[in-house]
Amino acid sequence: KLRTLLVFDPKNTQALSLLGGLLYYSGRYKEAEFIFRKESVLLPESALVYNSMASAQAKQRKYKDAISAGKKALVLEPNMPQVHLNLAGMYSISGKPQKAIIHLQKAFEVLGSSILPLISDSAFDNIRESSQFQLIISKAKKQLQESNGKLSEKQ
Repeated sequence: KLRTLLVFDPKNTQALSLLGGLLYYSGRYKEAEFIFRKESVLLPESALVYNSMASAQAKQRKYKDAISAGKKALVLEPNMPQVHLNLAGMYSISGKPQKAIIHLQKAFEVLGSSILPLISDSAFDNIRESSQFQLIISKAKKQLQESNGKLSEKQ
């Protein structure tokens, strides 16, 4: 139905976004990338679109293109934690651990302890044992414990 809608209204960015997301979550990353590219022409100032495109490219192991799209997203929204998290994973997989840690740290600065479930992703396997990665995990766990302690005091 979304494709039909786009035949009659090819500039419908909501339909493009929905279709791209459906394709991505269906594992059809090449098609999702194509849709996100179309959407980026219509919404060139949307960090979310470039981040989505970067994710689709990364799933296809097009890390150079994915990093480029991620960087474009960061120019548009420098503090977007999803972009920093995606770039951290891409740099980790690409064998650039220092860049990965820098972006992971930036994501942590925004997300705080909420980063903990997200870093179980296999994209971080290449940096998981590094002292910097462990330090970020340690800080996130400490932050979580402190917030849990504050909740207990209020009850």
